[in-house]
Amino acid sequence: MFASIYGVVVLGTAINTGLVGDSLTVLGRHQRGIRAALQVWGLMVPLAFGTMLGVGAWAAGALTAWFAVALSVSTSLFLIEDLLRRLLMANFRFGRIVIVDVCGLTSSSLTLVVIATVSTLEVGHFFLALALGQALALVVAFSVLPAPERWWAPIGSANLGTVARYGSWRAVQASIKPALLAFVRIAGLGFVGAAAVGQLEASRVYLSPVLIVIGGLSTVMLARFAARKGDGLDELIRAADRSAAWISGLSLLPVGAALALEPVAAPLLTGGDFSLPLITLLGWGAYAVATGFTAPYSTLAAVRGSQRTVVGVRVAESAVAAGVVLLVLWWSSTITWAPLLLGIGSGVGGLWLRAILKRQVEREP
Repeated sequence: MFASIYGVVVLGTAINTGLVGDSLTVLGRHQRGIRAALQVWGLMVPLAFGTMLGVGAWAAGALTAWFAVALSVSTSLFLIEDLLRRLLMANFRFGRIVIVDVCGLTSSSLTLVVIATVSTLEVGHFFLALALGQALALVVAFSVLPAPERWWAPIGSANLGTVARYGSWRAVQASIKPALLAFVRIAGLGFVGAAAVGQLEASRVYLSPVLIVIGGLSTVMLARFAARKGDGLDELIRAADRSAAWISGLSLLPVGAALALEPVAAPLLTGGDFSLPLITLLGWGAYAVATGFTAPYSTLAAVRGSQRTVVGVRVAESAVAAGVVLLVLWWSSTITWAPLLLGIGSGVGGLWLRAILKRQVEREP
């Protein structure tokens, strides 16, 4: 149940980040109309998503009414706080983000400790702890924002269409990967069963710290490219080339360390109940490296206003990868190769986006 709810929250975060977070990074957030629209979307999306998730969990019988309320509140607060973190990233105040995260984590952890001393922990208690932690993190995040960012634009001046036109494409793009991974899981359940999919997911979780770091670096690149929108495209492509080489190369180090430590570290995750297939671990490692390689080009294209092109490439790449995974599942009745196939698809998508950007340079006067 927790994994299912977590998966939905990840998808909601991707939509919220794409629609609002990327828009506040790239668009002119200091303009009154844009600022007001970001405020409207930045409240409406988290509140609506949190409410729907809580009601859905309660209606499905997954949570009691009170725990469903805790889920709704924690989700909404998390999504709003994440937007404040994006504001800090857009201002390159990364040290303050660490302070915000530490405050939220500490508060949630202490809440769980207190609850555990007086009661048996249930899933709903985690949502309650998260709600309290995110409430504190939100207050801290607002307090450490740079002064020019702490102002409220009149809602009546909201230019909702401008933000929606840019952010909706970014939201779609951010949703493609979670949707593709969900498709692979569902297909795996149908072809090879829950045990094999469990090994696939455990291998992904084992290497997830690398993917999380790469995701954070992608956000940093969005802010940096947004700050350099006035530079020539050819110069920015060279910067993207350097970033792609640096990130993908650097990601090889933690991937290699994770593979080397697998005999010792993996049993801590699996409890020694099953092993993690080497080809699957290598596949997720390749997927992480390919994601790091592709991120600079997709980010640059989005900053340059080609977010529709990025979505088109991502959809095509994902559709082909999904089809190949289905063929391999049908032919071999194994899912261990799926991460490697997804990684190859991601890398090809990155090369495709770079070629599109280079053609744009050739068309420039």
